[in-house]
Amino acid sequence: MKAAKDIFFSPKVTLTRRDLIDFEPVLEDAMAGFLPFETYSLYFPQTLEGQELAPDRAVLLPDERKALVPLTLDAELMGVFVARGAHVQAPRTMERLLPQVATLCLEKLLLYKMGITDPLTGLANGRRLLETLAREIRIVRDCLRPASRPGTAELPEPCYRARLAVALLRLDNLERVNHAHGFPLGDALIARTAEALAPHLPPQAVAGRKDDCFVVCLPDGSPGQARRLLEAAMADMAEVRLADTLTGERVRADISGGFAAYPRDMEGRLFERPVAEQARMLLRKAKKAAQVCRENGGRQPFGFSQILGEGGKVVESLPAERLVVNLGREVDVREGQRFLAWSPDADPAGTNGDRRSPAYKGELIVMETGERQSLAEIIHHADPAWPIGPGDRLTLLSERGGQADPAARDAGANGDEAKRDPLTGLYSYRAFLRRWTRERENCARFALALVRLEGDVAGADDVHANAGQRAAEAADLAARVLGEKALGGRHGLGSLIYFVPDADQAGAMRAFNELHRRIGEELGVEAVIGAYCHPFLNYRMADAPDNARKALEYAALLPPPRVGLFDSLAVTISADRLFSRGDLYGAIEEYKIALLADEGNNLARNSLGICQARLGRLLEARNLFEEAVRRDPADVMALYNLGFACHKLAEDDEARAAYLRCLELQPGHLFAHIRLGRLAERAGDLPAARRRYETAAAIEGGQGITRRYLARLALLEGDAEGARELLHQALIHDPRDAASLHLMAKICLDAGDDPEVAEAFARQSAALSPANKAFWLELARACEATGKTADASAAMAKAMAL
Repeated sequence: MKAAKDIFFSPKVTLTRRDLIDFEPVLEDAMAGFLPFETYSLYFPQTLEGQELAPDRAVLLPDERKALVPLTLDAELMGVFVARGAHVQAPRTMERLLPQVATLCLEKLLLYKMGITDPLTGLANGRRLLETLAREIRIVRDCLRPASRPGTAELPEPCYRARLAVALLRLDNLERVNHAHGFPLGDALIARTAEALAPHLPPQAVAGRKDDCFVVCLPDGSPGQARRLLEAAMADMAEVRLADTLTGERVRADISGGFAAYPRDMEGRLFERPVAEQARMLLRKAKKAAQVCRENGGRQPFGFSQILGEGGKVVESLPAERLVVNLGREVDVREGQRFLAWSPDADPAGTNGDRRSPAYKGELIVMETGERQSLAEIIHHADPAWPIGPGDRLTLLSERGGQADPAARDAGANGDEAKRDPLTGLYSYRAFLRRWTRERENCARFALALVRLEGDVAGADDVHANAGQRAAEAADLAARVLGEKALGGRHGLGSLIYFVPDADQAGAMRAFNELHRRIGEELGVEAVIGAYCHPFLNYRMADAPDNARKALEYAALLPPPRVGLFDSLAVTISADRLFSRGDLYGAIEEYKIALLADEGNNLARNSLGICQARLGRLLEARNLFEEAVRRDPADVMALYNLGFACHKLAEDDEARAAYLRCLELQPGHLFAHIRLGRLAERAGDLPAARRRYETAAAIEGGQGITRRYLARLALLEGDAEGARELLHQALIHDPRDAASLHLMAKICLDAGDDPEVAEAFARQSAALSPANKAFWLELARACEATGKTADASAAMAKAMAL
């Protein structure tokens, strides 16, 4: 037991001034329980010397209905709670009693902190971590969807860039250490690795521990930031060594790292789920990435989005050219996706110099998806004598690159096209591609459709229970509806693919709608059909399968009947998916294609303008929004975005006109009111700005957002105390509001408050918005006040570089 005691480590949980800010709502509720008030603020004086206020005595001002209550714990002054609109009975008694009750409130706050803190590491525990992730996801979601009218794609009133990264480090050998050396040594290993992680945490990060995982939430964090944090932290954590004093054996930490990004790694209907569930899903994605990191040697961290592209492996070989792969729905794999196979000891980047054993082994396509694994079919062998098998690595074949046409490459394979599914009589997907490749060359026009069978209309059965029989029945119906010229194939367990030669768009869509109706009525199965009709714009024939898949994804979003055509709207949906993943350039390319297909697609035009604005191309964005308004003068989304672009270009009159027209059409447009307030503030008309902000505050969802703007007005009017109160409310609404944190730092420094508190505010604001010169200047000022001259010089250098 003595040895265990020597190595055990448990940090003492203490309360700091920063905790009063972080847990302010808890403190507010505790104080309100015995001191009713209307509003409040917190001060952090360095000392109470020379003031009427004392650590054991409150100051009550009945005429002003104000109470100043010192907050002390263990004889240390933590701050001053200023309650306004307070009515205190028996003032003389309460002057001495209020500080004692406030101390009880701080003790309650300390208990709350202990309840959300991991006792081994001092980091957040699992419950606090999930709460933090849910809160940050809610903030990002609000930034992505800022308008009062749901579903609009407007430029937000930015609090910071709408993104979030989660970095996860897993202590892979913890269970083994616990079993071999005992839990005290395992606990010590957790504590020491947490110490090694601490120096790598940026100011805005929230770190926590959940079981054998350390999780770092990075508000406004990019995937690149998460990767760099993991690389540095993994290197230091892997250096941790502990000695088992009973056996003398030295134990090291085995670390794997993974990360996930929001909203990039979420898509579709996942965004509609509760934020608490989205938080758990994001955490699972980061943990899955760490698992893949471990499977690949644990040397470099893995991103969730990398798994599908680079983390696949063949698990098992099956008869009939089928394979089991380690990629499932949990990593967003889809039926129809194609992968290149590589030998496990080769480098897919092409660095293997042994020409006698090439790395590339062939190509396969996903036929059926499971939760963790999927069934795939080989569609090409690089060398039939060197078959694809277990352990081979997989890389996703890009939809916009890679092989030009895999079917054409193997069109001459002997006997392959004779392969038919025994249950449905349809071609295997590999055989279908080869047959289609030949027959399409003789067609000036054709249609290609994917038919997905989703399950019983009544929702009673699992689609996988009798998928083969349903596919056979659907194939029989398709043969009757589409005609004898139609060529059919199996695209997956519950999916079919059809080629209809010489079909015009109108005729093909009538046939596919009829097929959808009959599948529902005669088979009792809900179907989704996505169709591509060639020719369309400048797409090649070889692009048809990918375009049909995009049409299928578009159809899945439609109300019944869910039959989608690859058209301008389908391309817009595909572009939206790229936008949500952060691929602005890819999204721009597809939005432009959508406009080529339909010049009247204002949704694509607005979205294209938003992409241009986010890349700093404000003139191009303004022109797009102007065209959208010209085409539809009642388009509120376009009007607001036009005003935003003009506002950023300092074209105030044009911006004002656009915002006012926006309000004529939608009087409750929250951000139009805020933007008009900003214009009035810039023009020096503070009363008009206040009216606009107060109007916005009265709109649903506007109370918290407008606090920052009203605080800035209060500062301009010389009311620092009122500004401080408003900023406290703004930070309760959004603890990561960089502008509010910056203003709080300024107020604290100007008022002579504790410079350490001001520095904490300033560091967070600069970390959240590193491109803002004023934030770095304020950080330099705060560091000078705390005597950190080196940090002050570094912050000043960053400010001068902007």
